[in-house]
Amino acid sequence: MKYTYPAIFEKDGDAYGLWFPDLEHGVSKGDNFEDAVEMAQELLDLILDDYQQGNIPLPEPGSVKVTLEPEQSIVNITVEREQ
Repeated sequence: MKYTYPAIFEKDGDAYGLWFPDLEHGVSKGDNFEDAVEMAQELLDLILDDYQQGNIPLPEPGSVKVTLEPEQSIVNITVEREQ
């Protein structure tokens, strides 16, 4: 099954920090944007695993409304997981 959640990316020099506003925990960063996207996919997979292991219902993607700062952008991140 595919899961897609919006991630907030924040540019800091050449690096990017990121987090998922709809999900309660987890932050990561990448040395550049491409690395940050890969890190976001890994983080999303880990967070989803935590929710499923804890038998916690997943929030709806996009349920948290965020006002972006000028150095931030939002990107939908998708991972595919077995059920």
